[in-house]
Amino acid sequence: MDVPDFYSLSGCRDLFFDAHEDRFDLPRIQRALEALDLELLGFELASGRIRDLYRRSFPNDPTARNLSNWHALEQRYPLTFSTMYRFWMRVPGA
Repeated sequence: MDVPDFYSLSGCRDLFFDAHEDRFDLPRIQRALEALDLELLGFELASGRIRDLYRRSFPNDPTARNLSNWHALEQRYPLTFSTMYRFWMRVPGA
């Protein structure tokens, strides 16, 4: 697996020497978005193959914004977000 944290000093520090890490998963992100009244716009994905896999798995969600579906996909394919979650959000109506 190609992990970019191994190739930079700051990435290595973050990976191995982080004083405190607070782990988030997709259900926790969903709860945070709801609590903060924010709307998910979408993910920045490492590969177009991930979005294709999502669309094949969940054809009824063409916007690919359903975090429960993404969580189910990640449970089936644990390396989907192997580095971190990168996503965009906004205040609804903004």
